[in-house]
Amino acid sequence: MGKIISIWSVTGKTGKTVFLYMLINSMVKLLNNEVRILVCCSNLNYGNLLNLFEISDSELNIEDLVNLKISPDNKFDLLKTLGKKNNLYFLGSKKTNMNYVGRNIKEYENLIEDLRNSFDLILVDTIWGHENILTNMILDKSDHVVNVINQDKDILDSNDFATDKDLVYVVNKYRDIYPELGDIKSIYKLKEIYEVPDSGELMEMKNKSKLAYYPEYQTEYNRAVDRITKFIINKAGLGDIASENPSGKNIAAGLLKFLMRRRKNG
Repeated sequence: MGKIISIWSVTGKTGKTVFLYMLINSMVKLLNNEVRILVCCSNLNYGNLLNLFEISDSELNIEDLVNLKISPDNKFDLLKTLGKKNNLYFLGSKKTNMNYVGRNIKEYENLIEDLRNSFDLILVDTIWGHENILTNMILDKSDHVVNVINQDKDILDSNDFATDKDLVYVVNKYRDIYPELGDIKSIYKLKEIYEVPDSGELMEMKNKSKLAYYPEYQTEYNRAVDRITKFIINKAGLGDIASENPSGKNIAAGLLKFLMRRRKNG
């Protein structure tokens, strides 16, 4: 039975999705190449995460699977139906609304359990905040939460930003102002908290649709993400599926080559 790790923020504009993109690339390097990883985006209108991996919204999505499960005559193999690159599988939500989710929340719950039984690790990009019924259900089903928080005391003071499943807190540093990392850790009594540095180069490459190159660079941002990844692997009990050699780098290189070929042919 696989582990579900959700990446969540109490508010928007925390850099959650780009951080998760980089975290996934780091995971691919550090976990062995037999690990089945599902990258799931729960944004109801097909979020940015899968676009960063150049996964088309024409791929099978969450609502397709929910509709298939509603009909008891449908039998399908998840590993053969989802979008895939190397050992990464992808699943997004598409063109739905809260009414549909609310009416079929039990089927969404059943689907999450089917996914847990089909994959070793599921990384979910959730919708920020407390108001989304799908995100709340996924957080409830998650084994752990990676909580990406704002470097803003007013926001932290005015929002219930912690969950009871927080494995680690991540601050995307974007300016040299109060509160610094140590201040946030002390004020809110957070045990495990990491910082990823501000990176203008990272955002420039994202804006130029060249983000696929960035994980290959030796930058302080990438080193910080790798440290967080190693902590997650250790604390979430994923050590038995961690790579004992650099073979995982071959997967990352394969993913990069795939994206480069697609961009060249496109």
